[in-house]
Amino acid sequence: MYPVLFLVFLLVWLTRKMYRSEGFSFFTAVAGYGVARFSVEFFRGHPAIFAWDIPAAQVFSVALILTAMIAFYLLRKGVEEAGPGKKIKVKSRK
Repeated sequence: MYPVLFLVFLLVWLTRKMYRSEGFSFFTAVAGYGVARFSVEFFRGHPAIFAWDIPAAQVFSVALILTAMIAFYLLRKGVEEAGPGKKIKVKSRK
């Protein structure tokens, strides 16, 4: 699992300059971890089974991937509303 996590880190590191808003790098890591975990579960010996003979880790991985995809959509929508070439920042709640 550690070599796969290194590949996810490498993906985030190489693509970090492409993003125009905060949060894309984090959700890239979340999606990458979800894909990696989903793939690794095919090779496990005795995984914990959830429902319909699907490993619990794969169900969790799909949830991570879907969450990241929704976040990508919402972040991209925010970038498009800001206009071309403008970097937006996520407002923090205080």
